[in-house]
Amino acid sequence: MSDSQNQSNHRHDGHRQRLRSKLLSAQFDYLCPHELMELLTFYSIPRKDTNELAHEILAYYGNHFSAVFEAEPGDLQKIPGVGENTAALITLVKCIMREIETERLRETTVLKTAEEIADYAIRLFSGHQKEVFYLILLNNSGKVIAYEKVFDGSVSEITVEPRKIVEYALKYPKTKRVILAHNHPSGNINPSGSDIDTTRLITRALNTVDIRVEDHVIVAGRRCYSFLEHELLY
Repeated sequence: MSDSQNQSNHRHDGHRQRLRSKLLSAQFDYLCPHELMELLTFYSIPRKDTNELAHEILAYYGNHFSAVFEAEPGDLQKIPGVGENTAALITLVKCIMREIETERLRETTVLKTAEEIADYAIRLFSGHQKEVFYLILLNNSGKVIAYEKVFDGSVSEITVEPRKIVEYALKYPKTKRVILAHNHPSGNINPSGSDIDTTRLITRALNTVDIRVEDHVIVAGRRCYSFLEHELLY
């Protein structure tokens, strides 16, 4: 190995150590997004300078840090230099973040106001790239008993069966109210005609077992649409 290569490797190792030291000495507030991404990719690409790759990953997603961790593994691997190891590591971080958020949601006790419901639903859908439908089950005081992901869909649509909703609600004997929630990954916050019709069918089905639909919310990113506030619950 030439002297220049030795010097390059030394600088490279020194740079990595400086970033690690910054992280471990609780100076992570002073790390910018590309440095955080560079630190992360150290562990999937151990013997290569990942500074440029970190910039490229962020640029690919419009320099939106959150978008990187919401991406599908296959999409990540479209970026030159991002292989299976890096895509797996980023996806692992996403899964860990989601598990932390799920744990926090389990600790939530009462949902009464529109703001509380919206915040809960937005957190519930964090990281989802496809349409999914959740059922949030409450007792008569508005305390969260549980939540269930009852249906999975595609990027643009989902099929919901009211009968299944009733079955899930009856799994929890203390359920007196429910909040219906689904997401629109497209970013369009408004309900479709199908959303409105399905909500009416679910509401009628749950009424037969004396369970009230408190609200149906649609989440698109950080925005939330309430059927109750728009007088669409019947």
